Amino acid sequence: MKMGFQFVMFLALFATSCMAQAPGAAPAQPPSTPAVPPPSTPPPAASPPPATPPPATPPPATPPPATPPPASTPPSSPPSQPPASPPTSPPPSSPSSPPTAPPKEGPISPPTSSPPSPPPEGNVPTSSPGPSPPPPPPEGNGAASVSRGMMVGGAVAGAFLAMIFA
Repeated sequence: MKMGFQFVMFLALFATSCMAQAPGAAPAQPPSTPAVPPPSTPPPAASPPPATPPPATPPPATPPPATPPPASTPPSSPPSQPPASPPTSPPPSSPSSPPTAPPKEGPISPPTSSPPSPPPEGNVPTSSPGPSPPPPPPEGNGAASVSRGMMVGGAVAGAFLAMIFA
């Protein structure tokens, strides 16, 4: 009887030590502080206040308004770069080839663009705006291993108690 009780106590002690050493679990005790405090530097000597304070200039009541450059009017000086003009096609090398027209202004789309494909069936993540779902919890975290250790320890202790009292 006494041997069974000691064994159960040993299993309980083993289970609690497993809880303290489980990966991902909080440390059993907080980190210790150093016994010797770091040397403190003496505070610097305070400088005496100036005999006469400098004259303070009051800030202007309102700041001068900033004048942005006009966007619609062209500058008076010629720009450093010539304005963008449609490229001209080179003269045709043979009389049988038709001349090509300059590209039209507007949004440029690639000529080989394909229509967008329909969305696949099922819950497939897309690049739509909005909050992304949280990632799944990692496998084998500390809480799961602690509870698993408690279940195994309880089952082993129960089996030994059943053998002792049978």
